[in-house]
Amino acid sequence: MEGLPNHLSSGKHARLFSSLKLSNKELIATSTLLAVFRIIPELLAELIKDTGIKINDRTVLETYTEIGVSKNPNPKADRPDGFIYVKNRNEWTSLVEAKVGNNSLNVDQVIKYVEDARANNIDAVITISNEFTPRVDQSPLELRL
Repeated sequence: MEGLPNHLSSGKHARLFSSLKLSNKELIATSTLLAVFRIIPELLAELIKDTGIKINDRTVLETYTEIGVSKNPNPKADRPDGFIYVKNRNEWTSLVEAKVGNNSLNVDQVIKYVEDARANNIDAVITISNEFTPRVDQSPLELRL
């Protein structure tokens, strides 16, 4: 795909109505949510407000699914569910991992994504799940980094 951020080796723009098979529930949910962020950027702005990143009418906001990172430090190539790219004066980027239904986040998987983020100068890893935390900037997992 042409025009991908340099953090990615592959990816597709997130779509509101995904053409994926219904068995890909996590990717469908991620694609829909990330497409909504592009349509209604105020939702993403509220989610990431604690990062200090501002989103306004001049912000470049791109969202991707089915991504591959440019530099993969892990021999087993797990693939994050999504990627968010925000550009104002500076860039801000995030990998996205989503779990739907009764699926739980996996500590080892999220740690791999944190390592991928570090290797590719990606600013954050956002997890989306039914697991609750008292604050949006806290992980529901106990990460050993």
